[in-house]
Amino acid sequence: MVLTLEGDSIKMTTAEAALDAAVAKVQALARKYGGGKGGEVDAFIAERRAEARKEFGG
Repeated sequence: MVLTLEGDSIKMTTAEAALDAAVAKVQALARKYGGGKGGEVDAFIAERRAEARKEFGG
């Protein structure tokens, strides 16, 4: 579980959901600053996501 503070509230999400949100943000930045090319970045992120799932049992 991942806890985040948002204003006066605490948000609780699964580690997988938090990872997915972080990956989406990184992919958006890669598209924005990478000239629309995301193949290498997407492959890197997919590899990291697979490693995280192994580590967190997802």
